[in-house]
Amino acid sequence: MAMQAQGRREKQLEEADRNRQSRHDRFCVDAEKELNGFDLSTFLYTKRADMQDMTPLELAEDSEVGLASAREALSAFLWQRRRDAEKAEYQDKIAELAKERLPPRTPVRF
Repeated sequence: MAMQAQGRREKQLEEADRNRQSRHDRFCVDAEKELNGFDLSTFLYTKRADMQDMTPLELAEDSEVGLASAREALSAFLWQRRRDAEKAEYQDKIAELAKERLPPRTPVRF
């Protein structure tokens, strides 16, 4: 009986490892579609207080709920990046228009 219990336990551990690796792989694929290089590494491996001091990758590996939370964090991160890029673009356009319309000796301050 003890050997059967040990065999079941080993199978459960193997299944848990397969599931963990599957969540890891799925999350990495999602992140790699949107990020690369330094941004990808920084996002995946930075511990976050809102994730109980886990990295998004650790959270994704932890459970299906953790994977969903990590995906939500990725979406929020990407949304914020797009928003910041759009804001910078508008600021550049405003500065360009101001330079065109102001007299040459007028200092432009932002």
